[in-house]
Amino acid sequence: MPRITISIPDDLKRQLSDVRVRKALNVSRVCQEALRREVRKMLDLPLELERMEALLERLKSDLQNHEERWFSLGSSHAKDWVEHEASLDSLRELGDLPADKRLVRLRHQPPARLAALIEELEVEPGFDLESLLRGWAATLGLMWAVIKPNL
Repeated sequence: MPRITISIPDDLKRQLSDVRVRKALNVSRVCQEALRREVRKMLDLPLELERMEALLERLKSDLQNHEERWFSLGSSHAKDWVEHEASLDSLRELGDLPADKRLVRLRHQPPARLAALIEELEVEPGFDLESLLRGWAATLGLMWAVIKPNL
């Protein structure tokens, strides 16, 4: 079996010289096991990274599905609001805003229908207000872009 030399602190060397320790402890075996554990950790690291990457991909997918669910719900309610409740003035006011400003307006001054929806949904676990509002904002913008030239 090959040999290697290791360095240890003086106090540990003195403790290893104690007869009780020398009789009870196989220093070579202890060092081999410690090195084996450390080497195994290092060699297993790429497997752990692969597992972590797979976990992150799964969580990202869950997050995307979660955001898409709330976006879709917001979009659906916005479409219904435009088709059945929105006044021309309200629609024009929101529709003519750039997308980012439309989102801010919906966040701070939502139409009554959106405010009621938020109040109803905010108690649901995982409620995602931002995705819901993005769904509303995107749908209002798209619908206004179609409606406006036809008025």
